[in-house]
Amino acid sequence: MILKRGVVIKKCNPEGKVRIGNEIWIAVAKDETEINVGENIIVCDVKGMKLFVEKGGVNVQLGRPLGSGLEN
Repeated sequence: MILKRGVVIKKCNPEGKVRIGNEIWIAVAKDETEINVGENIIVCDVKGMKLFVEKGGVNVQLGRPLGSGLEN
C-alpha cells in the first residue's frame, strides 16, 4: 500500500478519508498538515487500518503529472 496514490474525499485535518482505487480508507495527514477534499495524496506509511499520507502525486483520474498543463 505504501507509495499508492489516491484522492481525499473527506478533509484530512489531520484525520480524514481517502479513496485509493475503489477502496475508502481512514487517513492521517503526515506532519499533521491539512489536506483538502479533491487533493491528490500518496501513502507514506500504514499502521493497522490507517494510512499516513502526504500531498502529492499525479492527477489520479487522468494519470498525468500535476502542473503539466494537461490536467483539463
